[in-house]
Amino acid sequence: MDASTTAPILAFFAFLAACLALIGYMFASLAKQGDERRRMIVEKSASLAFLIVMGSLVLRVAAHAAGLPLADDAAIGLFSTLATGALVFAIALAYHRKRYGG
Repeated sequence: MDASTTAPILAFFAFLAACLALIGYMFASLAKQGDERRRMIVEKSASLAFLIVMGSLVLRVAAHAAGLPLADDAAIGLFSTLATGALVFAIALAYHRKRYGG
């Protein structure tokens, strides 16, 4: 392997590690107990992430029903949906913590 193939592989594994860290952070934030304000912040963030994930699933189902070509590997689609949900949750959580103080 030369340097031109090593860099993209390392970038992919860094991206994969970041996605896994975000997913872990999302589940840890959901499981953590707190006061009413903290629960409201987590609930608002979780509901936004849920809305985005469900919207993407509805779009995939509609594209499949319309006969549009989709990726065949279901595991990649599921991981990308989970990673997207975790990213949206992390961004929404940061926004709501700043807005409501947390």
